[in-house]
Amino acid sequence: MSVATGGGSLPELVSYQAVLEWLGVSKATFTRWTRDGKAPPRIKVGGHVLFRQDQLLAWLDDQQMSPAAPSEPAPGLYDEWR
Repeated sequence: MSVATGGGSLPELVSYQAVLEWLGVSKATFTRWTRDGKAPPRIKVGGHVLFRQDQLLAWLDDQQMSPAAPSEPAPGLYDEWR
């Protein structure tokens, strides 16, 4: 669920619950991320935690992992299988 902003130039705001559902994480996991400084930036308005859509997507881009390099067995470990 998104919160309508009414103005065309304002960023779309996303609710806390919508972010949990979108990421597929529990409230406990998200709380741990917040405590550890790993959660996306958020704002609090009148007791509601909201997320700017552009910041949420930027945070998600920052979470992308590099492709894993193919692993090679250590030399000599599996020579008898080659």
